[in-house]
Amino acid sequence: MRMNFFIERFGANGFLGEHLWLGHVGHFLIIFGFFAAILSFFAYASFERTKDQVWQKIGRFSFIVHSSTVFGIFILLFVMILNHWFEYHYAWRHSSQDLPMKYIISSFWEGQEGSFLLWEFWGAILGLILLKTAKEWEGGVMTVVGLTQAFLGSMLLGVYVFGYKIGSNPFILLRNEMAEAPIFQRPEYLTMIADGNGLNPLLQNYWMTIHPPVLFLGFASTLIPCAYVFASLWRNDFTGWVKPALPWALFNMAILGTGILMGGAWAYEALSFGGFWAWDPVENMSFVPWLLIVAGLHLHLVYRYTGHGIFSTFLFYILGWLMVLYSTFLTRSGILGDTSVHAFTDLGMSGQLIIYGIAYLVPAVALMAFRYPAFPKMEKEEPFFSREFWMFVGALLLLLSAVQMTFTTSIPVWNKVFGTKLAPPADVVSHYNSIQLWIGLFVAIFTAKIQFLAYKSSKIPSGIKWLTYSAAIAVVLAAFIAWGCDIKFMLPIAENISFLSPYFLFLFASVFAVVANLSYLIFIIKGKWSLSGGSVTHFGFGLFLVGVLISQHKKEVVSINTRGDNFGKGFDDKELVENVLLMKDSIYKMSGYDVTYTGRTDNKHEQVFNVNYRKFAKDGKSEVENFTLTPNIVRNKKMGDSPNPSTKHYLSKDVFTHVTAASDNSNAKDTTILSDVAVGDTFYLNKYYVVFESINPHPDVEAQDKDKLAVQANLKVGDLKGNVLQATPVFFIDVQHDNETSSHAFESEQWGVSFDIARINPETKQFSFVVHQKELQQEFIILKAIVFPYINLVWLGGIITFLGIFISAWRRRN
Repeated sequence: MRMNFFIERFGANGFLGEHLWLGHVGHFLIIFGFFAAILSFFAYASFERTKDQVWQKIGRFSFIVHSSTVFGIFILLFVMILNHWFEYHYAWRHSSQDLPMKYIISSFWEGQEGSFLLWEFWGAILGLILLKTAKEWEGGVMTVVGLTQAFLGSMLLGVYVFGYKIGSNPFILLRNEMAEAPIFQRPEYLTMIADGNGLNPLLQNYWMTIHPPVLFLGFASTLIPCAYVFASLWRNDFTGWVKPALPWALFNMAILGTGILMGGAWAYEALSFGGFWAWDPVENMSFVPWLLIVAGLHLHLVYRYTGHGIFSTFLFYILGWLMVLYSTFLTRSGILGDTSVHAFTDLGMSGQLIIYGIAYLVPAVALMAFRYPAFPKMEKEEPFFSREFWMFVGALLLLLSAVQMTFTTSIPVWNKVFGTKLAPPADVVSHYNSIQLWIGLFVAIFTAKIQFLAYKSSKIPSGIKWLTYSAAIAVVLAAFIAWGCDIKFMLPIAENISFLSPYFLFLFASVFAVVANLSYLIFIIKGKWSLSGGSVTHFGFGLFLVGVLISQHKKEVVSINTRGDNFGKGFDDKELVENVLLMKDSIYKMSGYDVTYTGRTDNKHEQVFNVNYRKFAKDGKSEVENFTLTPNIVRNKKMGDSPNPSTKHYLSKDVFTHVTAASDNSNAKDTTILSDVAVGDTFYLNKYYVVFESINPHPDVEAQDKDKLAVQANLKVGDLKGNVLQATPVFFIDVQHDNETSSHAFESEQWGVSFDIARINPETKQFSFVVHQKELQQEFIILKAIVFPYINLVWLGGIITFLGIFISAWRRRN
């Protein structure tokens, strides 16, 4: 009875009772949408088998119903987070009241349930498009799409079947998820939940608002070429699928690649390792499907124009989708929890993910084996100078790249399955670069020459002169760039024996790709944009590789610890050399810059540090550059602190700065005084003076204090340097509970002082202030600064690459 009383009361005030409908409706839509997807799968499978249009109508209707439920779930979950209904576990776990809108959006897909829903949302959108565009392939393709939507929907069910939990319900109540916590034994527990857990500080970056939706659209669209492959194998029709599947493969290649590039931009701007790619396991496993899709697409074109390579094309598209599922397993099973900053914790859904992978792997193997005798066979080998020959070689190189990344990333899996004790490579970057550099080198050469070659031809191409000219120009340009960027031409390989540096060879291959494709665009196709998709893509890819090599090979750490300061524990030998100690208002010389730490701003959940860079002309008087960077540290007591870098962007370079550590006065000696003062009075602390300026009888307060009487004291705090701080402690009187009093103290970590109101004397009109003051140490930061030359070539090259893919997709849209 008592619990019912409190539920009714809280419902009247906008708490649990009023919001229960959302959880009930949301979970109903999850279950209903799951069964609608299953019905769509069976109906379309029956339609494909019988060609009875009644089944087609049922399949369409059930998929539209399923999509409607997905959209409804999407809206309800967003409403729950936006309104801070913390009685729901998902809203409490991933958001808080102080998050701005862009991070409220990010919190939607921070958790596993939200990200699976995002994936399912895109699957519904793509499925609805296929209802209009798949035409005669609708039955087979939508069978696969319907099955996938059912699998994704099951990840949100949160129901028990024979004692095994299927999925995780995003609408579960906090009290049900954490039923053993003592707080939930109290009927008024909702009044004690003032705020949510908040968003992971690493995700509080604007890229995380747009990167996950694009990446999951890429994952969802990877299914479509694979669905056409399954439909083709089912029908034993190996020609009709080629044209309708091609635009989808191009779309998937562009979107998934764009999502990966955005992830690199997020890592560059939000993480402190200094770069856009760290060979992180989750990064690798989003990249692997893209590599396989790229290989499949090129073999798709080979099959379209020559009739060769049907088996390889099918294999790469199927592998691309299977690797999306495998990467999902790695990311969400918790097996990578110690090796990746991106991995989720395990919610007990590993078994489901394994089953889903098997559900595609077994039919794929069976259909490929069963239909293999009917595949078109090659009458002769591809000519050496033909385009298809080098496309096959390029596809094999991409497969080799994918195999290395997959094998190394899966070391935790091998150890768990086989009981081995394999250790991940100690130097991850060197491990991958030792192979990936050479693969990239040869792929770049192939992208340079492939456009000049013809299908089914053994003749030397007519445009060979332009290819030769391009190679000669590339040698000169590469040599000039290598000289300017100090990239070595030769490296010793044995005593008294040297050979061309792999970095110079990589640079030549990348420049060759740029020049050759530009020549092809200008001189061969005469600038016809309708035919330019391939050459624009390869041009952008070459430019991207040039940017990767220069920005990473020639990046310069300018924060060299020339004084030999020892920062204590937590810094290895390399970090001791590459970080500098900056005392506030002192000047440190860095690679021609005078760098000064000028102070910090303490916000509610972050500290923003102001670091000024100045560069002077040779005369030492004329100022050439002057800019201030603002790296910050996002504070989160529950998740730990997260430093975010700040970067000054130039056309030819970036100056990248992040704070490794900062002075912390949280353990400084604390002195406390009690002072009774009235409005207009002034009192003094060790280093400050305080003026009680006024009171505010109607301050802004938190939701749980709305029913209390509140008064705010407005204090002006000043120091001898003229700096001023406005302090605003608040005093509360709860008239509904025997005039109980409470207060909300004002704290400033930067000033080392806090003000609280102990009581108010209505007769003397004096406030009793409790003041805590810390003896602050001198303010400092430990900073790392890196200059990345020509990193804009990375972003420009990536954008041009995907622009070229979209041009190709647009050309083949019909």
